[in-house]
Amino acid sequence: MENVLAWAYPVLSTAPGRWINLTETLPGALLGQRPAANEWSALECLHHLLETERWVFPVRIRAFLKGGDFPAFNPDTHGTKPDPTKAGVDYAHEFADLRGDNLTLLKQVTPDDLMRKARH
Repeated sequence: MENVLAWAYPVLSTAPGRWINLTETLPGALLGQRPAANEWSALECLHHLLETERWVFPVRIRAFLKGGDFPAFNPDTHGTKPDPTKAGVDYAHEFADLRGDNLTLLKQVTPDDLMRKARH
């Protein structure tokens, strides 16, 4: 289990740069295009990541560190839709900022904490 913490930080730290690169490189129309009916576009995926960085990840880590349960998050009922007037790169930079904050929070988790159980 100790390796999970050692691996989590470097894995999680790569996503913001990748999203920034994608949103700076690809046209907004492509980012907003759904690959199939009832599938999310890249922009919707990024928006979902942004919402989970704001409303899910830090809430769960804090609850977990306190030894408490945490509320469930259903993106279909709790989430919002991307603002069509906001550029994807703006979402990517906002995601990067939140991910940085959450990685700092994640550093508080120790191997002993991984033995805890929590429910949602």
